This record gives sequence, C-alpha cells and structure tokens, in this order.
Amino acid sequence: ETGEDVALDDSWNYTDILWNGIQAEKVQRAFEKLNYREQTLLEKRLAICMTCGRVSSWKDRPTFEELAVMFEGSTASGAER
Repeated sequence: ETGEDVALDDSWNYTDILWNGIQAEKVQRAFEKLNYREQTLLEKRLAICMTCGRVSSWKDRPTFEELAVMFEGSTASGAER
C-alpha cells in the first residue's frame, strides 16, 4: 500500500465546469468551420467523435500514413498538418 488517499472527490467546482463548457463551445465552433475532410482527419486522429463525444481507444487510432491512404493522394505529412 502507498498510503495514498483514494477517497472519491464528489465536490463540484462550478467555475471549472462553466469554464470547460465555454472552452468546449469554442472548440465545437472551430471544428464546424473545418471542411468535411479536415473534420474527418481530426476526429480519426484524435479518436473522438465531435458529434456524440464518443472516445475510441487511443492505441487504435490511425497513423498519419493510414490517414493519408484513407484520403487517396494525400501524403503522411499532409495528414499530419
């Protein structure tokens, strides 16, 4: 045992919750300004669905090379950008 206190912290910091919500709205607005290709690349690389918020396994996300193949003709460096 480490002696570490692992008790559940069920406190609420409403300022943090509000701030995170505001940041999430900014991210969503920026995401919506991207074209379909850019949105898809970003979602697949970050392993998150921006519509429903589902997060996929980080280890199963595609490499830049795999993303380039998905968007035929793209290079890995193009997918990385």
